[in-house]
Amino acid sequence: MKLCVLMATYNDERYLQSALDSILNQTYTDFELLVVNDGSTDRTVDILQHCAARDARIRVVNCEANGGLARALNIGLAQTRAQLVARMDADDIALPQRLQRQMDYLQAHPEIDVLGTFSEDIDESGRRTGRIRRMPVGVRKNADLVWTNPVIHPTVVFRADKIKQLAGYDETLRRRQDYDLWFRVVASGMKIDNLPEVLLLYRETAETFRKNSATAMWQQAKIGLRGCRKIGAGPVAYMGVVVPLITSLLPLSWRRVAKRVLSKVDPRGS
Repeated sequence: MKLCVLMATYNDERYLQSALDSILNQTYTDFELLVVNDGSTDRTVDILQHCAARDARIRVVNCEANGGLARALNIGLAQTRAQLVARMDADDIALPQRLQRQMDYLQAHPEIDVLGTFSEDIDESGRRTGRIRRMPVGVRKNADLVWTNPVIHPTVVFRADKIKQLAGYDETLRRRQDYDLWFRVVASGMKIDNLPEVLLLYRETAETFRKNSATAMWQQAKIGLRGCRKIGAGPVAYMGVVVPLITSLLPLSWRRVAKRVLSKVDPRGS
């Protein structure tokens, strides 16, 4: 199997079916959908069992207890022998041509090790908000890619052997495990790029905002500052690391103004 779509889920009964369907209905069909159930206590298990019974491409790994996203993803990485791994979150929606577009690009560009895409936000009801998350496009000096985060984690397809060489995700981190991983990717000389297309609908929920609290931003800043030193990043990258922490301390109305201003500087755009 050349491609494995790796999803970790924990108590995602509200959105899980939509996320699964969006992968199963892709125009690119030759993949395994490996779902790591990270100790869910809601109807997640029932949903996975039902879907797996209907589609042989689904394989479920159940964890007895919740161990966190990094651990669940590492379990999934250890379980697959696919050459390429596509990440997918259990509350997002992949647009139908996502996997085909990324597989075509990676086949044409063997020098790229991690490939993300743009995304568009949706709310808890699945309505599009109009906010497009744009990421750096075109492999430039790797340090320039590090501005808060070079790729949107659930849009990523990566070369599995390269990520396994880095021992996968850091399980000591409860948040921003992907941010840490991309610094290690850059430091090892691997290449990151993004397709300039919206190929995923990214769901913003109350949990999303909690993950962007000042505490989470402080942890992100620590990871970023350590990573910038590791890769010899310039001052722009350092600014990109620190600014989100500062804006997280502002009142909500000021944060909106700050985001509009930063969108003119941040290479990701709006």
